[in-house]
Amino acid sequence: MKNFISKLNWRLILVHVLAACFFVYSAHSLSYFYDIEMVRMTLDKTLGDWRELSPNRIAYTSLFISVSGYIGVVVGTIVSLLLCKKYKWFKGNSIVVLLISSLFYKSDIIEWFFINRVFYFPARLFHHFEAKLITHSVVLFMFGVLCLFNKRIIRFIETGRFTNSQVTEPVS
Repeated sequence: MKNFISKLNWRLILVHVLAACFFVYSAHSLSYFYDIEMVRMTLDKTLGDWRELSPNRIAYTSLFISVSGYIGVVVGTIVSLLLCKKYKWFKGNSIVVLLISSLFYKSDIIEWFFINRVFYFPARLFHHFEAKLITHSVVLFMFGVLCLFNKRIIRFIETGRFTNSQVTEPVS
């Protein structure tokens, strides 16, 4: 057990959990396309159209939207595993990323309402609901990819520093 804990890299876990959270909310935003008409009826509160909805349609749409976050967790974990393999990092870090990001998604620890306002800003440029959803999802997905594949962040994971500068000893 001590060997497992000593091989964990807290910087890798922190960055990959953050990226997995971006993937979770990107997948969650895209999940509304499963039944966009029903989502529009819900947002517009058109009561006359509710009679046309079958219980199966409501159940499947709700199920798909609620499961979509776990799809984001799985995508984040798979990418984390691939990066651990590529850079020869300990693969147990990815298991910890899976557990922590699943816990965050299940218990809704992250205060997404506040953070969502920042990342939803580019989507406000559009008036069409579908364009807003796509833009929001792409922005979140790109931030997740940036967290995982940025060279400075990879250097931070490996060395703990963001820059290439060497620490020099003072000349006496």
